[in-house]
Amino acid sequence: MPFLWIIDITGRKYRLLRGKFLYKIQYHKKFHENNINKLRLEINDSFKKGIEPKLNGRKYMNGILNFNETEKTLTVEPLVTINELIEFLDKTNFMIPCMPRDTNTTISEMIEYGCIGSDSKRYGLFHHTCLEYEVINDDGKILVASKLQKNSKESHNALFYGIPLSGQSLCVLLSVKFKLIEKSNIIKITYFPVEKNDVLDELKKICSNGIDKRYLDILNVDNQIFIFCVGELVKDNNNKIIINDSWRDNYYECYRKKKEIMKYMTLKGYMYRDEEKINERSGLRKTISKTFFNVKQINNTYLFPLKHTTLMLDEMTKLKLNPKWLTLVNIPSLPGLLRQREGKNCYFVAVNVFDEINSFELKSFREGLMNFEKMFIEKNGVGLINNHTTLSQKTFWLMYDSSFYQWLRARYVNNFIRKDVYECQVIKNRLD
Repeated sequence: MPFLWIIDITGRKYRLLRGKFLYKIQYHKKFHENNINKLRLEINDSFKKGIEPKLNGRKYMNGILNFNETEKTLTVEPLVTINELIEFLDKTNFMIPCMPRDTNTTISEMIEYGCIGSDSKRYGLFHHTCLEYEVINDDGKILVASKLQKNSKESHNALFYGIPLSGQSLCVLLSVKFKLIEKSNIIKITYFPVEKNDVLDELKKICSNGIDKRYLDILNVDNQIFIFCVGELVKDNNNKIIINDSWRDNYYECYRKKKEIMKYMTLKGYMYRDEEKINERSGLRKTISKTFFNVKQINNTYLFPLKHTTLMLDEMTKLKLNPKWLTLVNIPSLPGLLRQREGKNCYFVAVNVFDEINSFELKSFREGLMNFEKMFIEKNGVGLINNHTTLSQKTFWLMYDSSFYQWLRARYVNNFIRKDVYECQVIKNRLD
């Protein structure tokens, strides 16, 4: 359906050009306070009526507020997308850490529901790179939750660690300040095939090599052969590097030849690597499939301790789940909602389960997903639930620190119409 892609790409280009122009005239910075006031009125009015606010006033909060090259930080509103940030930073020496493969993802989604990237081996989840959140609470007060001012009464340091992965169950994001990382515009990628039973050993080797290689993508080709794609940023000083930005051609060449190969891509081409196919670029196509053809898209990421890699991959094959993409994640020893049941500063393997299920397949798929989610929780795993899940309330709270969360709810949430984190993340995504 090429026409759907044309509509999508035209809309995307318009939004990108509009975003650059509005930043140039400082539009979002000038009207940020006005948008907050509109949102405050909406929240107060909704709670008076006894209903949860729909946050319609936040839909205009999609701009870039401040770019500080000296501090290497970016401050943005919550609904700005990765697409817009890629284009904004294109001519600079900086990029976003822990970038999702879906470039339509917003900053708000990356924080409220969790986000990893191919560089999460070095940086953890995206929220581990954040420095400050500006939020509005149920009373309409503006709070600044900061990582840096730990001893200040106004820093709301505990709230800073509670916001990530909480959905919108504690407060509403107004802006986010996060670190940028330096970049070069070319990435050298080494592709090599690994059999499923050897994936764990190969991951251990990569862990032991430290963080020299920034990027790691592991692609499941046929449930038996996994293509490891290990990338590092390089400079083309002599303009002699041959560039090939076709991500699929590169890793399928490795799969066909069954041997290690090396390719160079532009960094921008790598950022958009999972959007080469028209079907995958088109958000409109996904909406039409969901609305008119009753197709459910499963796109969840599960993190489990490194030592359980072989067991989990075998279980997914048996249950006919599709582990599309894997990478390593280092979850740092920091406060937060996640229970550190496995220990501190441990490596996890992130597995992205992706599939499109029609109504005839739904029952058997649901049973398989339920069995898998039960097992990964038993193995001290963590789920980043994007859209569909079978988790019960009991199993969900095995992942989360309920005492810390309830303390935050008691301190910052005054209106119990607001959904809790289980309702935000699971109930609305229940796979029935």
